[in-house]
Amino acid sequence: MRNTKRRSIFQFLMISSPVKKGWYAAFCFELALIREGKDPFQLRGQISKLAFNYYRSVIECNLSDDLLNQTLPNKYYV
Repeated sequence: MRNTKRRSIFQFLMISSPVKKGWYAAFCFELALIREGKDPFQLRGQISKLAFNYYRSVIECNLSDDLLNQTLPNKYYV
């Protein structure tokens, strides 16, 4: 499905950070967002809020739907 300002689905993934012990990494694939943190519950809230604000900005500023259909760099797909 291609995301648009009228209809979008975003996928999130959270993993234990392979780089920093005791840290977590959260990803939003369609918006190419990445966040790290020590508390997985706070991190979940942060990445969700970040994605919502990003989506809202695209709508309010009438930006291209392409911004809602990005990809993460290949190094994040292992």
